Formats: sequence, C-alpha cells, structure tokens
Amino acid sequence: MLWFGRKRRRVGRKVFIDEISTSARQILVGAGFEPCKELEHADSLWVRKNVGQYYPQLASHQLINHLPEEREIINKTNLATHLREYQRSCVPGDVQLSDFFQETYCLDAEDQRRQFLEVRPNPPSRDDLWILKPGGLSRGEGIKILWNFEKLKKSFREGGKLAKEVVKERYIAQRYIQNPLLLDGRKSEIRVYWLVASVRPLMVLMFQDGTSRLNTMPYKLDDFDNPLVHITNVFQQKKNPDYDPNVSLKWSWERLQVYINDHLGKADGTFLEKQLKPRVHKFLRYIVKASLHKLIKTPEQGNSYALFGADVILDDQLHPWLTEVQKNPGLSFDDPVKVAVLPPMLSEAVAIMHEIQERRLNDDDFKNLKSVDGFEWVINEVQPELLPNP
Repeated sequence: MLWFGRKRRRVGRKVFIDEISTSARQILVGAGFEPCKELEHADSLWVRKNVGQYYPQLASHQLINHLPEEREIINKTNLATHLREYQRSCVPGDVQLSDFFQETYCLDAEDQRRQFLEVRPNPPSRDDLWILKPGGLSRGEGIKILWNFEKLKKSFREGGKLAKEVVKERYIAQRYIQNPLLLDGRKSEIRVYWLVASVRPLMVLMFQDGTSRLNTMPYKLDDFDNPLVHITNVFQQKKNPDYDPNVSLKWSWERLQVYINDHLGKADGTFLEKQLKPRVHKFLRYIVKASLHKLIKTPEQGNSYALFGADVILDDQLHPWLTEVQKNPGLSFDDPVKVAVLPPMLSEAVAIMHEIQERRLNDDDFKNLKSVDGFEWVINEVQPELLPNP
C-alpha cells in the first residue's frame, strides 16, 4: 500500500520480553503476540528491571513499557511533592488534593518534618494516627503505623539511627484512614489499572475493571504492628506466619458492588460506574497534570508508555482515597479474580500502544483508536469529546 509516495509502515506483534516477566509473557503470548528473542527484531519491549540499559538500544520504530521519569509518580515522596506543588499553583477546579489524598508530609524535607513533628499533640493521642511509608519501597515493605512520635523526635534531635533511616528512605507521614470500608469485617483496598499511552499529545486511559484486596484478619484500631490487620498487601499477608491460605484475599469489582449494595445497603447497583469511576478519573487527571513537567521526557529513540496501578481505599462513607501508584502492577494471575481482569487488560494495553505507534510512524492522527475497548478515556487531548466525565 502506498501512502504519499512511500510504503506505509506497519507495527507488527513481535514483543521482546525479559526473562523475569513470566506472567506478562504468558498473557501476551495467549493474546497472539509473538515473543521475540532478538531485541533488534522486536516491535516493542516489555521489561521489568534495569530499564535504563534498553533506552539507548531502542530503534526509532520501537516501544518500551516505561516512561523515563516514571519514578516521579511511583515514588511516594516524589508523588506527594508534585501533588503539593500543583495544589499551590493550579486554578481551583472540580477536584482538590484534599478530596482524594490524605494529609501528607515528606519527612526528608526539613521544613515539612519540623511542621509535622511540632504540631503533634502533647501528650500523644491514639486519635492522632499516622502511617509512615518509605518513598521508594513497595509491597508494604517498611511501613509503620504510629501515634507516639517521641522516639522519632528524639532521634532527629540527636541524629540517631531512626532519623537517618527515615531520611535515607525518604519516608512520608500520611494521616491514617481510621474508618476504612470493611468487607466481611476486614480492611480492603481497590486496585485500579491505568495507562499513560502518550505524553505528546497527552492520552491517558483507565481499565474498566479492577480488583479488591482484603486483609486476612478482622480490622481493629489496635495491634498496629500486625500486617494481617492493617497492611493491605498480599505479599505482606502471605509472608506472615499466621497467614491462613484458605482465607480469600481477592474480590472482583462485581462482588464488591453486590456487597456494598445488598449487604451494607450503602449505595445502589450503579455505585462503581456512576460514582467511583468518575471520582477516580478526576484524581488520575490531577496526578498526571501535577507530574507532567517530569513525565514529558521521552527516549531519544523510539517511544515509551507506562502501565500503572493505583491503590485506593474506600472509607465507610464510600469516599475513595489514593494511597499509592505502582508501575507494571502485580501481573501475576494465580487466582480467579486476577485471571478475569489481567489478561484482557494487559493485552489491550499493548495493542493500543502498537496502534498508536503505527499511526505515529505514518504521521496519522490518533483519532478513533480501534484498539480501545475495555479501557476508558481519562485524558484525550486529540478527542476530548470522548471523555466519559469531562
């Protein structure tokens, strides 16, 4: 086929997949993508680690599944910093930072640390409950739940080991959500899958389905060192010696909707579609716009995209609160809930990117992408009329 005197460039379905991405390989092969051992013959790359080594090797027609500066939103400290700065500069709109992000302080920043520690009640109060999270770790690692900060204050005054650890790992202190929505009496968290498909023009999508994660043990405002009660992370749950493998840790969104509607009587059957998703769309837009000055960087050769996860806690009033953002989020699908969600989500995400790349190589516009089916538009600078919640 000729196009303005030259052959039209096609983007095939060959994907270079690194050895540790076993789940992604299984999903993509099952969706008809062809694993490619030779990097130079691939149409796109899917890698999990050592991403920096691949950018210089990219050819102009190739894709890679990481944005060069994605750490600006997956690192909790970086994300909190960008959100705070954007809050100061943005024109008030239909969503504010306090609408979806609990009060947060970056403890490696001296001014924020001083402000946080100086306003803690004296004597300490269990009503003043905070969660400390290391900025760069995942899987619930290093998380502490505290209400008495005297040891931390002393450590900072004396330059002790605890203070050095907090600064080195760039901990954030975030107000703890004391009234989470309980599913079967257990704390829960929602996983949302979303895609930054392009930064020029800006195009962001969210998958229509996700998962809900539950803790093993009943929730109570006590026993703060017990991850089975407070840390909603499957990795933390499974490594605990008291973990019960017979307890279900995953619910589908459909089951969540039925429970909220029929068991709790808190909302009707349209809650997820009519209330939750529009709210999540709004704060994903906020996150991207707050971080765009960093995310705008692209590889010198080829093009990049990023598949993210966002963890959201619903409180007992069904208000969603963002807790963190992850890259290439939890793609193992060893339970029925994830089996139903992950294969269609990941295969469509890669298909969307291959279509965008082909259009980019042929100087076509990005209107009416044929690959978009289960994903919903969050930002579309090319066709804003397609947004479900403008």
